[in-house]
Amino acid sequence: MPSKADLDAVSTEYPIVISRVCGHVLVANSKAMEICNIIKDGKLSAGAEEVWNREEQKKESLLEMIGIGEDGLPNGVFRESGMDLIYRQILDPDLETIKECLLKGQKQLLSQGITAVQSDDFGNVSDYKKVIQAFLELEREGRLQIKVYEQCNLGTLSCWKEFLEEEGSLFGRKSDWEIDRNRTKIKAESQGYFRLGCLKIVGDGSLGARTAWLRNPYQDASDTKGIAYYKKEELYQYMSYTHNNGIPIAIHGIGDAMVEMAVDCFERLQKEYPRADLRHGIVHCQITDDQLLRRIAKQKLMVFIQPIFLNYDLHIVEKRVGKELAQTSYNWKSLLKYGGLLSIGSDCPVETFDPMKNIYSAVTRKDLKGYPEQGFYPEQRLSVQEAVSAYTRGSVYAVYQEKQQGSLEAGKYADMVVLDQNIFQCKAQEIKDISIWKTFAGGKEI
Repeated sequence: MPSKADLDAVSTEYPIVISRVCGHVLVANSKAMEICNIIKDGKLSAGAEEVWNREEQKKESLLEMIGIGEDGLPNGVFRESGMDLIYRQILDPDLETIKECLLKGQKQLLSQGITAVQSDDFGNVSDYKKVIQAFLELEREGRLQIKVYEQCNLGTLSCWKEFLEEEGSLFGRKSDWEIDRNRTKIKAESQGYFRLGCLKIVGDGSLGARTAWLRNPYQDASDTKGIAYYKKEELYQYMSYTHNNGIPIAIHGIGDAMVEMAVDCFERLQKEYPRADLRHGIVHCQITDDQLLRRIAKQKLMVFIQPIFLNYDLHIVEKRVGKELAQTSYNWKSLLKYGGLLSIGSDCPVETFDPMKNIYSAVTRKDLKGYPEQGFYPEQRLSVQEAVSAYTRGSVYAVYQEKQQGSLEAGKYADMVVLDQNIFQCKAQEIKDISIWKTFAGGKEI
């Protein structure tokens, strides 16, 4: 991991900030930390001192999030919430720039045959209202062609309560993808394509950054178990408020300790406040043991998986958590066997959103170069049918749209792709190279 000294060797005149691809750790040079009011005249600034000396119960986690050098000062490495000390100083883009970014992303998605997404946009700007405004304006202008189900990531219960008071009406927003089956035509205009979906809670970090929260220390870094964003009771209060307001919850959980905490809280929720209609879930759900998998399936929790992660993770997971735990991680076939509910996505921009590469990874459990030859724990491979179903039916079930989307049936929205070869007949190794020939949304070729 580089430090401020490495970046200072490049420049002490220009601020430099480099984030890891996973988005869970960054490194800054001295000039960047000076501009962000972390270091002034070679010492911790008054503003940083205030954060540093926050209430005692958070001091330990803060020390995990800010790397300290031998001189007792930040060494330029910032993890998880510690990154906010840098990011909060970066100005938001204006509204038109946000709209341009959304349109650029939309064009790329449509080129890959993707016509509906679950997105997580609020953390990219300080004012979530600007993001909502951008989506709604594009929709009114008829330029939003992709159906967007926004995962609302607010960070704290107090911010979430404020958000619900201001924007809660968008959760029940009707759209033209609520199909009236008595109509002979389905509108192709993009009115009502944007809707708020679930509460997104980031529970821990990433495996690559060694910030995913594990029960035991990392095999290749025995001084850490990773980082948990919440204490258990704090997380439960956040979840129960949301649950009782009738809003589903998706928790980012990568380490086995975080997945276990999420499962415990969901289990308690349903015992104390039964709500069978809410489709809660765990995003990533990577490091697990067999007991956790069975508990997840029994609770009928959605599991949002990203098979494309194996392209990188299969090279590090045994080093990070040991072979025994690696054998029961990324165990999608077991989840299906136990009755689990899978939804496949990409976690873009951490990995490519190309559906064919994702399906290839699920079916072969190899990296994009074809390694290992037999696949990474090949008994956990999904069939092509299972992978395509999780990508389509599973994903729309997660957003309550199984009556409108996800399969080619009369009365459903005509979102379709035409591929340049038959995904169910070609060799598994060839799936990643399949091209999208045409994309249709609402029956219209776009």
